Amino acid sequence: ATYPPLALLIAMSFQEFLDWFTLHPPVKDSPYIKALKDDWLAENSESREEDVTRKQLEARIAEAEKAAASVEDPTKLLDLAEAYGVLNPREQRCLETCELVMKFALPFLNRRRQGDANQLHGRCLFLQNDFQG
Repeated sequence: ATYPPLALLIAMSFQEFLDWFTLHPPVKDSPYIKALKDDWLAENSESREEDVTRKQLEARIAEAEKAAASVEDPTKLLDLAEAYGVLNPREQRCLETCELVMKFALPFLNRRRQGDANQLHGRCLFLQNDFQG
């Protein structure tokens, strides 16, 4: 196990010490994590069509929700998660739908779509500060 230097332990608040001791991830984002999140959000914004409006994106989500309601095609659930992710990848609906994809639809997807699902799920977890998964 690695221990912080004694001077750092003395300078820590009790809550910081408890967070370190219980291995909780830090609440504040480091500049590196913030830069990575900003890059992913910028990439997400760039992946949207140029003239698409929020109303159009929400209409696509409604269509994807209807398509995902039938369990016949597991790719529709991933399509729904991607629709949520395009609108706002930090949204809880996106993460919850990704969780469903990972639990129920992943084995039935082809390799490329499995990769898409894993990437979207990982990014959602990261943007929600869930580093444990």
